[in-house]
Amino acid sequence: LAKLRDPVATGMTVRVDLDVAADGPVDVALRYCVYGASWQPAYSARLDPDSSMVTLETNALVAQSTGETWTNATLQLSTASPVVGGAAPQLDAWILDESGVDAGYLAVSGAAASGAGARVFDVEGRRTIAGDGSQASIPLTSQKAPTVLSLATVPRVTPEVFRTAAVTWTGESPLLPGAVASFVGGDYVGSANIVAVAPGEALNLGFGVD
Repeated sequence: LAKLRDPVATGMTVRVDLDVAADGPVDVALRYCVYGASWQPAYSARLDPDSSMVTLETNALVAQSTGETWTNATLQLSTASPVVGGAAPQLDAWILDESGVDAGYLAVSGAAASGAGARVFDVEGRRTIAGDGSQASIPLTSQKAPTVLSLATVPRVTPEVFRTAAVTWTGESPLLPGAVASFVGGDYVGSANIVAVAPGEALNLGFGVD
């Protein structure tokens, strides 16, 4: 990877020392971190107007710009954020003298991220991800649930009447914030964004104009 960016670079050398009981073939795996790889959730909400059932599909938009194509790779998608750090931020003292002037200079260290722990999603099968930063959409989960439809309108702004479906999320892991595309039957009716939803919480989904 270093040579892809700089032809005269020497790259990095990895040395592996093995202690084996007898001669024979050995499989060696190397794990390391690379920059420029990421994923984000994207959802599709499909309303069946005949049965009032909603199917919520979770997809992962995976992209990597390392310059090297991942061919037939096994993917695991994690919600961890290593760049945030492993420790909570510390508040430094703000020392003022009698005139109110900062005598110690205020310093801010670290950053906080919401959430507790990490969830890892195993992607079925092997995938090929181009190294040019383009996104690949990968299906993760699908859940079908009954819903209660309601209608709402704001005549002062628009004369249309809009459909909203209330769904209780019963998945094992929370829904992450992301974009959701809404369909009624086979018709695309619009898109919106959802916030984080914990298992057991209600989720309101918009399904366009009635």
